[in-house]
Amino acid sequence: MATNFGFMPLLEGKRYFISYKSEDSERIRDIICRLNEKGVPMWYDYGIEKGERWSAEINANIKECEAVLLFVTKRLFSYEDTYVRKEFRLAKMHHKKIYVIWLDSLNPDENPEDVNDSLEDWYIDIEELQGIKMTGKSAEQIAWSAIHEFHLIQGLTPQPPAPAYADALRALRKQYAAKKRRRSISVIAAVAVVLVLAILIGIWAGSTPTSDVKSLSELDSVSVGDHFTFGNYKQGYFGGVQPIEWRVLDIQDGKALVISEKLLDHKPFDK
Repeated sequence: MATNFGFMPLLEGKRYFISYKSEDSERIRDIICRLNEKGVPMWYDYGIEKGERWSAEINANIKECEAVLLFVTKRLFSYEDTYVRKEFRLAKMHHKKIYVIWLDSLNPDENPEDVNDSLEDWYIDIEELQGIKMTGKSAEQIAWSAIHEFHLIQGLTPQPPAPAYADALRALRKQYAAKKRRRSISVIAAVAVVLVLAILIGIWAGSTPTSDVKSLSELDSVSVGDHFTFGNYKQGYFGGVQPIEWRVLDIQDGKALVISEKLLDHKPFDK
């Protein structure tokens, strides 16, 4: 079960993804609360159970976040942690900045037990990122340093309080459903605009008479670039029969390659 830090995760807009080992939740609770009090917009995995939905939501929120705040402790490197490492890889994949807050001092060169052998490469990757060493500092000091060192965005108001876990699940599901509906409406609106434009263009094309182009029978000869009419076909939105206007693209051996000025018809490739 995910931790409740006392406020609801922000689902839209600029926000920071909070990455932490679940066993360290009590250590970072006060820091996260201080950041929220100062108006730093954040998302964390409250209300999402581990599983397929968890993976999808983690990926989506890392992809949309401003940056990732990664809390590092000795516990993080004591053994393999698939979830935090997965978040790290996703952040890298989506080219997101990762800000590291070191809550413990780790020195694997002098103390090999600080970092599990299987996590040494990951430790090196994290050590190369922008970070702040906060061992022994208060929650207020850590929050203040993070805001100023990482230039974190500060909003006007803290995020709203989080309800009980069961209520949070329902609330988050409603928010996610509303978010998906808004996205669907945006897509539908965009498609509608395209269709309206296509119809208007079709109406304009159908109602626009063929320009003063001579018919092929009136011409003695044609050259590349010439226009002429030959034959008739339904054209435009209302399907009125009109002369087909052709353009000469090439002439070789007394034969002309021509193309119609308007798209005359279309057929579906399959169902």
